[in-house]
Amino acid sequence: MHRVAFEQAATVFSDPTAMTFPDPDQSDTELREITIRHTKEGRLLFVSHCERADRMRIIGARAATRKERRQYE
Repeated sequence: MHRVAFEQAATVFSDPTAMTFPDPDQSDTELREITIRHTKEGRLLFVSHCERADRMRIIGARAATRKERRQYE
């Protein structure tokens, strides 16, 4: 997960200020989404995920790029 611990990536789902967007370009078979949020340590994460069997599955997580950071802030 691009040097992002699973536990840290999972925190994006508990933050009401996180921004979530659909990600239709990545899959034709499931609804994928992207969530961007700051961790409590101040790191801005970009997390790709989908829901499967009533659970949120993290597909990937990484630090946000400069462009993503500007869009978020």
